[in-house]
Amino acid sequence: MTLRHLRIFIAVYEQKNITCAANQLYMTQPAVSRAIGEIESKYGLQLFIRLRNGVSPTETGTWFYKQAQHIIYSFDKMESEASNFSSSSLNIDCCAMLGESYMPSCVSRFNKLYPQLSLKVTISKSSEHILIALQRKEIDMAIVETEINSNDFLMKKLFDYHLVPIFPLLHPLIEKNHLSLEEMESCGFICTEKGRPLRTYVEKVFSAHGMQFTPQWVCISTQGIINAVSLGHGISFLPHWSIKSALQNGLVATRSIDNEELLRNVYVVYPKEHLGNCGKTFLEFILSDSVEDATHQFM
Repeated sequence: MTLRHLRIFIAVYEQKNITCAANQLYMTQPAVSRAIGEIESKYGLQLFIRLRNGVSPTETGTWFYKQAQHIIYSFDKMESEASNFSSSSLNIDCCAMLGESYMPSCVSRFNKLYPQLSLKVTISKSSEHILIALQRKEIDMAIVETEINSNDFLMKKLFDYHLVPIFPLLHPLIEKNHLSLEEMESCGFICTEKGRPLRTYVEKVFSAHGMQFTPQWVCISTQGIINAVSLGHGISFLPHWSIKSALQNGLVATRSIDNEELLRNVYVVYPKEHLGNCGKTFLEFILSDSVEDATHQFM
C-alpha cells in the first residue's frame, strides 16, 4: 500500500461517493474502486458499505480514516518543512489598503538588503480570505489590519495609524473648529466594498455611537475614494498617509473629530510551527523596520 492509496481512501471517505472522489482526484471511477479494493484485500478489512447512491464507512473505515489522516498530514508537513529549510522565496498576502502603500515600499527596502531572496505578494480583499490562504498553506505570511484568532498562527503588532475624515474643499463641515461624529451621520459617505477591513472598522465605530453608516458611493481603491471626494460626491475616512498628496495639491480637506481616535493596528501573521529561512529573515526585518517606516512615511 502507498500514500496514493491513502489519499484515494480519504477522498472516498470524505465524499461518501466513489464517482465524486474520482472527479476530485482526476481519476476514473474503476481506478478508485480498485485502490479501495486493494486496501481492503491487503488488510482483510471492510472499509465501506456499498449503497445505491454512494458508500457508507464502517466502524473500521472510520478508524482507518483517522490513521490515514495522521499519516498524510505528517508526510505533507515533513515535505513542507524540508523544502522551507532551503527555500529562498516567501509568499505574502496583504489587505488592500496596505497593499497600495505600505507593502511596495517595505518590499523595496527588503530587496535592497536581501537581493538573493524573493518575495511574492498577493493583495486580498478580506481578512477571511487571507486566513483561508494561510490555513491551506497557499501563503507563508500575512500583513493584516484585523486580528486573526487561530491557534495555528502567531500574530505580532507592526505599527498603528489613524484614520481621518476627508471632505471636498467647499464642504460646510470644514468651517467648524470642533467636529463630532454625529454631525457627519447625514453626509453622503464614500467607502470601500462591504467586507473590506476599512469599511468594517468604520461601520463598527458608527454602530458604537448608535448610528448607521450607509455609503452612497462604493470604490475599490483609495485613489478612487479620493477622486470621488475631491469632486464633491461625498465624504470618507482614510489613513492620513494615503491623502498626503491630495492635501498638498489642494484636492481635499481634513479635520479632526472630537473624542474619536480612529486608531488602526497593523499585524504580521505567520504559522506557529515552521516559517523557513526566508520567512524568518523577512519577519526579523519587518519587525525592526516597521516602527521607523510607520513614523517617517505613514504618520
